Amino acid sequence: MSDGRSLAADLALARDCVRDARILLPIGSRNAAYLASQAAEHLVRLVARTEGLHIERKDAHQLDTTVRRLPDANPDKARLVEVAFLEAYATAYRYPTATGRSPASPSPARLKEALDRIESLLEDLERHHAVDGAAGQARVLAPRRSAL
Repeated sequence: MSDGRSLAADLALARDCVRDARILLPIGSRNAAYLASQAAEHLVRLVARTEGLHIERKDAHQLDTTVRRLPDANPDKARLVEVAFLEAYATAYRYPTATGRSPASPSPARLKEALDRIESLLEDLERHHAVDGAAGQARVLAPRRSAL
């Protein structure tokens, strides 16, 4: 389980990353993909923490690995699978390849779709966790569950 402050902080950081990625996307900046990956990572880490999962340091940027560990009862698992491809833009993407090339960015359309998905999930998580932005606190710490 996680405390309300860290949940609220992850949500605020994810929101900032989405906002900044949307600013950079129209000008074709490759940094938009990096920021999208960071937003997705904040949400994956938040959902994992609410489920009581510890993320090993070696898996810190391995979104797919962490998402696969989430229980199927968590309705956010499927939504996170849809943006887990962004893990490719978290680390190696920032550096030239061994041949001196810059790794390719995702298409603007694919990146916009991922940002839309992240923002939608972010809003759902903010509502579920009853985040009070002014206080920097989430009042609900339990993970989300599908309604039966």
